[in-house]
Amino acid sequence: RKIGTPSKGGGTPCPGTSQSLHCNTTPCKIDCVLGDWFEWTECTASCNGGTRSRKRDIRTPAQYGGKACADKDLVEYGQCNMAACKIDCEWGEWSAWTDCPVTCGGAKISRKR
Repeated sequence: RKIGTPSKGGGTPCPGTSQSLHCNTTPCKIDCVLGDWFEWTECTASCNGGTRSRKRDIRTPAQYGGKACADKDLVEYGQCNMAACKIDCEWGEWSAWTDCPVTCGGAKISRKR
């Protein structure tokens, strides 16, 4: 503000030529900030496909009406070990021998597995 009458001849000067007040003191919105991903968990299978997951924390929670973090953004799932499992051949039991088709002179009988 302006001084209406300045002091003279040893008069008392006007105190406080300016004033200040706080304004717009409402806190600013703070959006959620996610942290880095942790390591993947172990795969649920060694072959033929399994699943694994990893998580992350909220580094800064939303405040004052800022955008919140979605729960779905805290966990991630993925496939792992998609290669087919190796299967080694294993013999089953032999079947019974077939009946001999002749009573003399010789023939062949067989069995399977």
